Amino acid sequence: MILGREKHERAFVANEILSQLIKALFDAEYGSDVFGLNDLFTAVRRMQDEQTIPSVSMANQPVEESLTRHLSKEESQFQTSMDAAGNRLEQLRESPHLRRVFNHTPAQNESGEYVENHFDFRKFLDEDVTILLDLGDLRPEAQQAVTLLLLSNLWDAVQVRRRDGQTDYEKLTNLIIEEAAPVASTRLVSEQLLPQGRSFGLSMGLVMQFPGQVRNRSERAYDEVLNNIKTKLIGNISMEHDLAESLAHEDLSPTDLRNRVNTLPSGEWIAQLPSPAFGETGPSPFSMKPLPISAGHPESDNPLTEMEASQFESVTLPQIVERTQRQYGLSAEQADAAVDDNWGSSGDDPSVSRTSDGEQSTSMMIGGTSTETDGDAEDDEASPFFGESSSADPGAVDSDAESTTSQVETEPSPIDAGGVTVPDAELERRGLTHDDARFLQDVLDVMNGADDAQSLLDPMGGLQENRDDLDVDRLIDQNLLSKMSVCRRTYYTVLPAGRELLGQKLEIGPGKGDIGERTPHKVGVELLRRWVQDQDNVTRVATYVEYDAETVFDVAGFDDSDTLVWVGEAELPSNNRAAPIDDYEKMAAVDAKAVWAFNNRETALEILDQLAEQDRIDQRVTGRDARSFTSIRDVVDDLDAAGLTTLRSFNTLDKDYNP
Repeated sequence: MILGREKHERAFVANEILSQLIKALFDAEYGSDVFGLNDLFTAVRRMQDEQTIPSVSMANQPVEESLTRHLSKEESQFQTSMDAAGNRLEQLRESPHLRRVFNHTPAQNESGEYVENHFDFRKFLDEDVTILLDLGDLRPEAQQAVTLLLLSNLWDAVQVRRRDGQTDYEKLTNLIIEEAAPVASTRLVSEQLLPQGRSFGLSMGLVMQFPGQVRNRSERAYDEVLNNIKTKLIGNISMEHDLAESLAHEDLSPTDLRNRVNTLPSGEWIAQLPSPAFGETGPSPFSMKPLPISAGHPESDNPLTEMEASQFESVTLPQIVERTQRQYGLSAEQADAAVDDNWGSSGDDPSVSRTSDGEQSTSMMIGGTSTETDGDAEDDEASPFFGESSSADPGAVDSDAESTTSQVETEPSPIDAGGVTVPDAELERRGLTHDDARFLQDVLDVMNGADDAQSLLDPMGGLQENRDDLDVDRLIDQNLLSKMSVCRRTYYTVLPAGRELLGQKLEIGPGKGDIGERTPHKVGVELLRRWVQDQDNVTRVATYVEYDAETVFDVAGFDDSDTLVWVGEAELPSNNRAAPIDDYEKMAAVDAKAVWAFNNRETALEILDQLAEQDRIDQRVTGRDARSFTSIRDVVDDLDAAGLTTLRSFNTLDKDYNP
């Protein structure tokens, strides 16, 4: 074995202790239907420090006997095993979010139904739904722990469904795992889900770079992948012999097949499909091309428009996240209630060392009560949460080494220190610099009103100072940034792709902004706000006002009785010819004066022409009347149009209200 017999035996004992304690905590008479990681940790601590185990019923006497047997072992051997058991739980403390999740115990009513948020696959097995579980932000060990926990819950759910007599499986459960090699090599997947899943209506799809990734971890798992997965889609990879053998047939040798795969063009695949029915021979492997990229994908023939992308990012996605959080997540109050800072230990426990600030510097389980255990006794043991990994147990290092490791892990990278969390690998892939990312973040902060030192009306040139590695043109070329001049100043806008890179969103809503809004429009709204505020009968002014479910005004002014007396819209060039008409209609529909602000004379004339074409105003503005903004305004003031009382230019507003 990789670990060696002695270390593997110690790892097995620690896993057995945890398994038996879990069974005890689930005891039908003395246990509970649900318990948290904190409860399990406390049970381990009491077994180690107090030599006591949880009470169990007569039906669970084998559990009691197993745990009691460990208590009778020689002291140093017992402490070594208990330290190992505790260290496995310690690994879940690396992420406070995971600790909160594993400590959450939803309350139940008298009939046993859960009345607090919880996630149960059994609720979805008969529904036509798609569940996306994104674990990409977790560290590899925590990622695999959560993945295996979810798979274990799913496996339990499909088994319970069959046990309850539901065997027709009207809706098949399709499980697709990206970057599946580490998960496919675990015993849960290779020994249970793959060979037995079909019997329980569970279909598995494993996506990986090449099957050899599984073989490097487990030969048995590799055999299961080749023999139990009947549908194979293979692109241009270096094909190992066993995979070629599994696809070869009498008319195509393994060598010829490997040569064919090695010459596949990008976008073409070799497919092997299962037999259509019992007793029938399946089709020979054949080549195929994928379907066109789905509409809406950035690389499809019909990607989302900028407005649609912004709508998804700013409205749809936040709604999905909010609904998921509301129905299945933990609120801040629940999270705080679920976490016990001392993890079941008393404040005066001598085995817990503390810093001068009162924080624990090492784990209670690491300290233990034995001084006879070697410091590295549990190194390289396999964890039940993390499959067959042989990585060193982080709990086995001494306190100085652990402190050093913690400092290294929490020290921010140069990009993190600037308030931006873009992975260096992603920046390198795009050919971007830290200064590029920081500049994007600074521009977005200004757009969201989150920069106390820079207002919307200040020039953005100062954001580029002391950034020698900044290349604005590079950001524009990658469609991350746009620029436009208004009021004789250059303004930048972080586009949807740029916000996605930063992992940030554009603030929208009353007083914040509009969907898909760019910085020049925000500048116009702010200037218009100042103009409306200066009108005689206005005592209160607001921006991005939701007048009703379908109407939002850029600016709205109210009198001292809070009656709407002014509404306003800021206009810039747009390909959406219907937008100005809609703006006119919504302002004409309210009993208030309407002011329009335009970035320049050309935009004003173009929109006035559109309004005239649609019979919203009586005449076009042409000839001498169109030569200056002042003459255009004089014509508009005489129109007596319901949705157009007067107009202003950005430049004039900037001169008057941003001296």
